[in-house]
Formats: sequence, structure tokens, C-alpha cells
Amino acid sequence: MDAIGVRVDEVVERVSLRSATAEEVEALNLPARTFVHTIERTYTASGAPVETADIVLPGGRYDLVYRLSVD
Repeated sequence: MDAIGVRVDEVVERVSLRSATAEEVEALNLPARTFVHTIERTYTASGAPVETADIVLPGGRYDLVYRLSVD
């Protein structure tokens, strides 16, 4: 975003675990009745959202690890 003159100053992620939808089971080649991690990620600049992403990961296949800088 810096390349286009937008200075991202905050990233908010909401991580949840839920049952996969039928479409996700098919697209991700999952067993029926499985769980997925969902991540709703929003980047903001000066309080305004500038980009968002909805990410779906098969539950149990990934570790979600976060590193936060402390100034």
C-alpha cells in the first residue's frame, strides 16, 4: 500500500472456528462435517478501512501464529 501512497497503520484480524460449508468441503477437498478456521483481516489507514480479506483454512492442518511488535 505504501507504493500507492497509503500508509497502513493498523491490521485487525478476527479468527474463528466453524463447520465448513458444502462449497468449502468440495473446494478444499475436506471430509464431510469438518471444521475450518476463518480469518477476517482488515487493514486501515487513518481509521478508514483500505483493504479486507476473508481467509478460510482447513481446521487442524495449520497453526495460527502471531507476532506483535511492542513499541
